Amino acid sequence: MLYPRRTVDLEIYFDYTHLYSDEFAPYYGIEDPAMPGTYLNLCEIMEGGFAHELWVVGSADVPDARAWEVVEYKQEYNSQGNKIPGQFDPCAGNGCVDGNQ
Repeated sequence: MLYPRRTVDLEIYFDYTHLYSDEFAPYYGIEDPAMPGTYLNLCEIMEGGFAHELWVVGSADVPDARAWEVVEYKQEYNSQGNKIPGQFDPCAGNGCVDGNQ
């Protein structure tokens, strides 16, 4: 499913969580160096430094699933510049990622 969707309160939304799934990993095409024949999911790609951004391009000609224009779910760091594990800023782009879409 190249354009994953989900329904919330009878509204159809782009399913951002599916982009991080192991099921979606083969679409990125980055094989796991430790396990040839398997693919890295989006978290593993980002953590491994293979990519630092993901852009999703869709057409509004057929508005079948709402998607955000520009948002970020950005890793937070401490004052020494080290990652704070599991802590992300949901309001780092043009709005906030609220978990409902």
